[in-house]
Amino acid sequence: MSVRVLAPGLLTTLQDGGRTGFRHLGVGTSGALDAHSHAIANLLVGNPATAPVLEITLAGPRLHFDRAARIALCGAEIDARIGAQALPSWRRIEVPSGSELTLGACRRGARAYLAVAGGFAAPGILGSA
Repeated sequence: MSVRVLAPGLLTTLQDGGRTGFRHLGVGTSGALDAHSHAIANLLVGNPATAPVLEITLAGPRLHFDRAARIALCGAEIDARIGAQALPSWRRIEVPSGSELTLGACRRGARAYLAVAGGFAAPGILGSA
């Protein structure tokens, strides 16, 4: 499956569960700022809890899904839509092929997490995406 970024949002990054085993070298764990929301989003779509997700800060991206996908949004309340249809948070959502997902402003929180079933392909560096 491929997801195309049409607009990046204010600050959208790829985050996983972080890296362990390198603190003695001065490398922090890092990873998602809200580990609970990150893990729940992944579990809702059937991914391992620490799989990479999009961490959306304050205002989200606009994405095009070339194929049908299963997604979940967790964390801050966020204005999420496919066309005119508003999407819920904290639930599994089926996205039809050819859909455009628009993620607007975060409310009641600063960071939201978007997980996609099957995850995002990202090279590992020091055990983290």
